Amino acid sequence: MRNLEQELKLQLTQREYDILQNVAKVEPVEQINYYFAPKHCNLNVMLRLRQKGNTFIACYKQRITHSNGVMVSDEKECEIDYNYAQTLIERGITVQEVAKFFQVDVAEDFLYIGKLTTDRTKFVLSEWTLELDKNNYFGITDYELECESTKIESLMKLKSYLTYTFGIAIRPSITKFERFLSAMGKE
Repeated sequence: MRNLEQELKLQLTQREYDILQNVAKVEPVEQINYYFAPKHCNLNVMLRLRQKGNTFIACYKQRITHSNGVMVSDEKECEIDYNYAQTLIERGITVQEVAKFFQVDVAEDFLYIGKLTTDRTKFVLSEWTLELDKNNYFGITDYELECESTKIESLMKLKSYLTYTFGIAIRPSITKFERFLSAMGKE
């Protein structure tokens, strides 16, 4: 249930995405993120349901630090039944459900605020497992690369590898949830 996640998140241009997609030689898999937020939203806390096919995973993430594109978060997940997931999307997630699913106390219920669709390509490049994302939300398409590692040094090495091997500019990315909220505020 508890998982300390260290993850490099880099913003990509479409050209950089296309280069890496070519290298991957793997077809993307669609996943849908259904986001939830309380009335008094905290950008360091994210609650979502992620759908892949008919499987739903509920996720609660609390950011601990963010520096040089590397995000460290406390992440908790659990699988949710398909029909129950549909109910949560319709009515939101209560304080009691957050406590039951994630053993976390929150002050407010989380209401469904919208969805972001990702075409994710997961592949191995040298010593790293990368996740290449093409995200669509509110008529916006953006591109991102993510890589988890237990060693920060490995993530720093990956940045150099991407620059020198593929000409990828190192642009740290904010979370999908933050980008989603920003775009939602502009609608």
